[in-house]
Amino acid sequence: MARVLIADDHPLMRDALRPVLRDLFGSDVTIRDADSVEASLSALDAESFDLILFDLCMPGGGDAAALMAARERAAAAPVVVVSHREDATVVRQSIAAGAAGFIPKSLNTTLIRSALQLVIDGGQYFPSWAFTEREAAPVAGERDLSALTRRQRTVLRLLGEGQSNRQIAEQLHLSEWTVKAHVSAVLRKLGVSTRVEAALIGRELA
Repeated sequence: MARVLIADDHPLMRDALRPVLRDLFGSDVTIRDADSVEASLSALDAESFDLILFDLCMPGGGDAAALMAARERAAAAPVVVVSHREDATVVRQSIAAGAAGFIPKSLNTTLIRSALQLVIDGGQYFPSWAFTEREAAPVAGERDLSALTRRQRTVLRLLGEGQSNRQIAEQLHLSEWTVKAHVSAVLRKLGVSTRVEAALIGRELA
């Protein structure tokens, strides 16, 4: 059974997200609510979740520090920011804090569902407008990519497109285990610690 935490102090937003989650996971899903940072962290301390949806503007200091605290408690579960703050700086701060996605509340439910499906499949979702400025992501040309094999550069490019390991495996006709090995090698050679950081570099190759 999937377990999801909706950390948002707006009841209408929580109500809007529930049917999207049930559509994604089916009836076999347990959804918990939290309406403050304190309640969110308490829930994460008490239970394990498969997905966390996190609003940045909750009572109790809903900011990057709170997001990092949630990320630390979430173990391997992806944390997706769902926010009305459509600001490129906020998106980049969320990435730095470990978010696996950033979904503006202005998106319709169809797009929200698609974004969450991508994250559930192991990818990331971040709005493209957050990366229009040069400083939004490391430029591939400023990185030494010479250590990457041809296959690893392809994997990096596909990471930049937001593809999950499974999607990359299907496209390249590889096993998922082999793709995971390539991703690990890419992270090591680029000197980054998360696939999100690698994906930001890969965007320059896409």
